[in-house]
Amino acid sequence: MLALCCLLWGISFPLAQRSTAMMEKTAGSDQLATVVRPAFNGLRFVVAALVYLVLTFPQQRRFSRSDIVGGASVGVFFTLGLFLQLIGLRYTTPSISAFLTALSVVFAPLAQACVLKRKVSGTLWLSVILAAGGTALLSWPGADNLGANSYVEKPPIPLLGEMLTIIASVMFTLQILALDRYGQSANPIRLTFIMFAVCGILSVLVSCTCGGTSLFSPAMLHTLLTNAHFAWMFVVLVLLSSVIAMHLMNRYQPLIAPAAATVIYCLEPVFATAYSGLLGAEAITLFTLVGGGIILLAVLLIAKA
Repeated sequence: MLALCCLLWGISFPLAQRSTAMMEKTAGSDQLATVVRPAFNGLRFVVAALVYLVLTFPQQRRFSRSDIVGGASVGVFFTLGLFLQLIGLRYTTPSISAFLTALSVVFAPLAQACVLKRKVSGTLWLSVILAAGGTALLSWPGADNLGANSYVEKPPIPLLGEMLTIIASVMFTLQILALDRYGQSANPIRLTFIMFAVCGILSVLVSCTCGGTSLFSPAMLHTLLTNAHFAWMFVVLVLLSSVIAMHLMNRYQPLIAPAAATVIYCLEPVFATAYSGLLGAEAITLFTLVGGGIILLAVLLIAKA
């Protein structure tokens, strides 16, 4: 199920990059460029929360403390991570973004051993090393892999996109740890709804506070959603990469150790790079194939263990 999550998340890298670029172009103001990312997240997750509520309404009652605190904690860390990741995607390729996001594969086992005081087996450490190395190969040499349909811009500060994405990886690691903590007792359906709601509301508030209120105007939304190219990407991001993927994550990740989960999540950059190549955002190289193969080996070691 977590591997299926990665398949659904992988498409979000190139689609989120393209969608936010289209939203910036539609906004038509340099001042609004910096708030388009949280505005896009807000629109995406408010819609995801509403769709999820409709689909699971009979179970959205009798919320426990774990449901609320767990959903809010996971939602806050996820919001911060996704916001930083989306800004970083403006200045780096989808494969490099996916690689740096996957650094949680290193952070999580360290936290599991040092903070949670839970043993990390030798096989798991080997999988962590393989997954980290494979992901590095997967994105190498990312700067030279730009395709004709790339949306990468030159950063105002060298390596700005990479630095922001590393911080995002720390936030995603905290998200994984929070889900491991509260997912043991929370109802995954109620936790997921709270997570979507928190993510959507926080993103909208950040955008509006920074001057992005006009991005939610009826005229703006009508222009975007009547654009067939934007509309199909938005539907995929909401239904597949959000509603289905996050439900599966919140349901199944608590069943395994955080360190093992992060190794499986390294499949995300494999799929992200494959989708990005198919959409013409970057080229598929020998490094891509070898790196993806090593990550698959790491995941198979986890499955065998």
